[in-house]
Amino acid sequence: MTSTELVIPERRQLADFRPQGRSLRIKTMPLQLPEIGKIKIGQKGAVRQSRSGTEFQPPQKLDHFLVTTLERGQDNNYLRDERVHAQLGDKPRDLPVRLVFDDPELNFQSRLVAYQGKTLWCHGDGVTSQRLQKDGTWKEHNCAACPLADPTFQAIPENQKYPKCKMNGRLAVMLDTASTVGGVHVLRTTSYNTIVGITSSLAFLTSVTGGPLAGIPLTMSIRPKTATDPTGKTQTIYVVSLGFAGAMEELQATALDISLRRERNRARIEQVEQEAKLMLSAPIGSGDVLGDDAGDVVDEFYAEEVQRAADATPPKPARAKAAIATDRPAPAEVIDAGPAPIAPDPVAPEPEPIAADPAADYELVAADGEVRTWMRGQEQHYVTSFLAELSNAARAGLQELDGLWESNSAGLSAAPEGLISEIQGEYRRLRGEIEGKAKPTQTATQTGGQPPAAIKQPKAASNSAPPPPPPAADDDDLF
Repeated sequence: MTSTELVIPERRQLADFRPQGRSLRIKTMPLQLPEIGKIKIGQKGAVRQSRSGTEFQPPQKLDHFLVTTLERGQDNNYLRDERVHAQLGDKPRDLPVRLVFDDPELNFQSRLVAYQGKTLWCHGDGVTSQRLQKDGTWKEHNCAACPLADPTFQAIPENQKYPKCKMNGRLAVMLDTASTVGGVHVLRTTSYNTIVGITSSLAFLTSVTGGPLAGIPLTMSIRPKTATDPTGKTQTIYVVSLGFAGAMEELQATALDISLRRERNRARIEQVEQEAKLMLSAPIGSGDVLGDDAGDVVDEFYAEEVQRAADATPPKPARAKAAIATDRPAPAEVIDAGPAPIAPDPVAPEPEPIAADPAADYELVAADGEVRTWMRGQEQHYVTSFLAELSNAARAGLQELDGLWESNSAGLSAAPEGLISEIQGEYRRLRGEIEGKAKPTQTATQTGGQPPAAIKQPKAASNSAPPPPPPAADDDDLF
């Protein structure tokens, strides 16, 4: 090789330039698509004034979709995305969307959530929940024993003082008309029908496609539906649904085509979904659920909390708190520690009062000592459980039956008379049966070998109902 020849260096791979033993990304940072807009079916209404003089905006429901940006207007509502609505129309009821993940739970998450004011108070999955305590910590709670999510409990006026527990759902989709890849529009809802419907639709679509959901063209629709509330009143509600606009064969063909085109990227897709699961399953602190802003959720979906906060008068500072604020300890001087004094530790503010768990209205002490409780509105469950306990105790004998009755005497005396009449009648009936079975045995033992008395002929049948069993001697003073 002469000196005039050009020497071409060997091509090096990108991995050769990467620092050995170091990652170029924070390993604990999960992947998350940014929210570039919102899909809303409600907004804040006109400004009103409460009885205490506080201004508030009650939520207002819509019968169509409203696609917004992330900026707010002067009315405190999110600004409408004019570029998207120029293609969809002013009041669209159908949106062309695509899902981001194959896993239904990554596309649509749901929780049971209760707020106290604009503070997240309790959230769970229907089995267990995390409830905020007065000291600011979170404690596990049994959802099955809590009536706050029961519509019949919420319908009773006396129970309106307790926080209302509602379903919360969050659906993230890509709008075909947004012309943006890399961000999602988010629909939030507290509608039971919408949450159950979308969850069921995603499960059905997964079974039809064999797994793939991401990238399939779907249609999100909102339609009116007549429903009946727990008080028996009928009203029109608007339910959001998600489906494929086509035949089942077309859906399967579309899913197969998408699967073939992205097969080589399968490992990367699974990694992204795994990181998304880690992000969504992270512990929830004192802030939001499902990535939501607590103030926005309460303003749009928890009208009772908005009204309660508006009606409440501003609390006056307690004298003890005022003394703490004015009489702070002076900085402590430390010898030979430098010219600057050491500042005292800051006084931590007292946590806001947290609503106590609702007290039980009905209580049942079972034979094994377990105490079960029910709220007003759950009377039928209380009576049914009590009758079952009486039946089980009667099988064990008269002593167990009387013991069960005595254990619950205090609770029964405080219950309404009309409610416990069925329980009292069943107790007397079971007691009479047990005593009736014991009498023939005692008679046979007393007579010994004497011949039995002549059997009397039964009286003619009567159409009248048999008389009720006599009351027990020791329970008349309870009622």
